[in-house]
Amino acid sequence: VFKNISPTKGIVVVADGAGSAAHSDWGAKFVCEESMKFFSQIIDNQQLIDKCFTQPLEWQSIVHQKLSIIRTSLESYASKKKVLISDLACTLM
Repeated sequence: VFKNISPTKGIVVVADGAGSAAHSDWGAKFVCEESMKFFSQIIDNQQLIDKCFTQPLEWQSIVHQKLSIIRTSLESYASKKKVLISDLACTLM
């Protein structure tokens, strides 16, 4: 997923569906879209961008928390679609 933020800024989020998972394409798409929302918010928040470079451990914590939230959202999505979470297996890069 690619999003232009401004003439000089953009975000790319990539996820690869696990070949053995029945609906890995759904999982990859969902994870990309949710990650894009998060990173778009960061681009709009200069304070968070600064933390990325000046406080890497705090930045790592912020990203880890958000990825946990995305995982929980993916579980809800799986339930809504009436599939197992493992059916949505993917790798976010």
